[in-house]
Amino acid sequence: MNFDQYIINCDIYICSCIDQLKADHRGLLSQSILGHLRNFVEHVSAKIYLAAGGVPAATEYETLRKANSYVMKCGNLNFIAKFHDLLQISASHYTFDPESSERLMLKYYEYLLRIKQYMKGRFGMELLHNLYLFPLNLDPAFKIYHEAIAYRIENQDLKNAVTHTGKFYIYKTKPIFVNDSIYYEVSFSRANEHASKFERLIAFTKYEITSTYAVDLRLVSTGISVFGVKMPISIIIDWEVAIRACELKNFAKILNISLPPNKNKEYTNLMAFIKQSGTSLPKLLTLPFDEFTQFIEYVKDGAAVHNLSAMLTECRSRIEKAGGNVLLYLLYRLNNKIIKKQYHSDACDLLSELYLNIKCVPFDRMPYKFSLVRHNPSIDDILASIPIEGHKHELLARHITVNTEHNGILYTSQEELIAYGDMQPLVDAYNANLYYKHKLENNNLQLECWNGYYYIQKYEDNVMKILQRLKELSSKGIFSYTHTVNSWLSKPGVAVDSDEKRKALKELFSNSRVALVYGAAGTGKSTFINYISRIFGDP
Repeated sequence: MNFDQYIINCDIYICSCIDQLKADHRGLLSQSILGHLRNFVEHVSAKIYLAAGGVPAATEYETLRKANSYVMKCGNLNFIAKFHDLLQISASHYTFDPESSERLMLKYYEYLLRIKQYMKGRFGMELLHNLYLFPLNLDPAFKIYHEAIAYRIENQDLKNAVTHTGKFYIYKTKPIFVNDSIYYEVSFSRANEHASKFERLIAFTKYEITSTYAVDLRLVSTGISVFGVKMPISIIIDWEVAIRACELKNFAKILNISLPPNKNKEYTNLMAFIKQSGTSLPKLLTLPFDEFTQFIEYVKDGAAVHNLSAMLTECRSRIEKAGGNVLLYLLYRLNNKIIKKQYHSDACDLLSELYLNIKCVPFDRMPYKFSLVRHNPSIDDILASIPIEGHKHELLARHITVNTEHNGILYTSQEELIAYGDMQPLVDAYNANLYYKHKLENNNLQLECWNGYYYIQKYEDNVMKILQRLKELSSKGIFSYTHTVNSWLSKPGVAVDSDEKRKALKELFSNSRVALVYGAAGTGKSTFINYISRIFGDP
């Protein structure tokens, strides 16, 4: 297995693709380059794994699997495993909206830059020579601002600095690139159930801080000067993973396990492992058995009681059963507010006797299509917590739902869905997994096909009801409507700015209770609607 040559071959192809990229960066999301990027990342992982003393497996596939597992558990290399996961998601045919695509491009660049720097420093390999051509679409006005922030981060005097600490939730981390170095803009707020988006703070750091769990941050207040203007900023100089005890306790209640409220040695070990590995609990719970056992032994090391490790072991035993997808998702963020909304005081027989609300069933069966109780998970969080394999039918239904709800397309053509392959098995799988209440006549969410177009029955039913109601309303006008308008027009002080509008006002609802007002910009649509409002508002 000549991994070096394979890496070089992939590098040549990727660099040629970067040369051809346009500013809209769609080329990098094409399936052809995604395959080469994925192979590139896998063989980079394999080279690192073997150089660290890893033993080649009997097959290349197994060696690549072991290599990916190895980098996932190494904190300084975990970004390679994250990049691999991201490429797997991108290759799943899921369509990202423009904002998500932009974030995706920033992540691609960040990970490729880190691979380039690591492989040069560790092995002397010159890879991705034209990465500077990568289309970031960054606002050049921010360049000086970011350079000032980077300088302050690298040169902040901490000896006499006044620092403050606190427990926070991280909402977003955005990479900043300055002279091939990576910094982060971090958005965060106090870790409690009452913080709103209006209370969020922003700080900058050179550390890649997890946005998955509550963290303890150590911050210093300082300032920068840009174009002679002084601006205050905050810098994060240290951090630790610090899941709230109430979050672990309330999650354990779902498993009917009682956890003590105090933080013991197992808690300290778990927080340290999450930080060092840079991974999440769903990833750790889905490790191969021998690797999961090593992880549990690490958590138990030096601890007198093993409540936390026992809970994690019990949780792992349930993730392949009904309710498992809910557990994986809740473990990804362990957000207390979300956990409490899913809990129920009685065990649910449809969710393997877990203490979950029965309304969690649709999400558990098809997490890529449905939501939890009073919580709508982001697609990013679902992708990060629940393996995408086996959920293609849900992605299909999600595609059609997004088309209907956001793009105004009730019927999605078969040509648009060609990437999903054979459609009928996916439609059958989706319909078979629907919760029975989602098959009822007044709430039928089944996928249907008509003449090569796919749609969800409930949406068609709703459109038909709306059309029928509009038809009924349009069958007759408002009694004495024209007389009312004429009376209004004859009043002192009423002035309509054109004969065309006067005529339209008189006829608008004379024969129908439905009317459409349309026209090019500046033709007086708003003015016309104002006249209608005044007519109906006149006592």
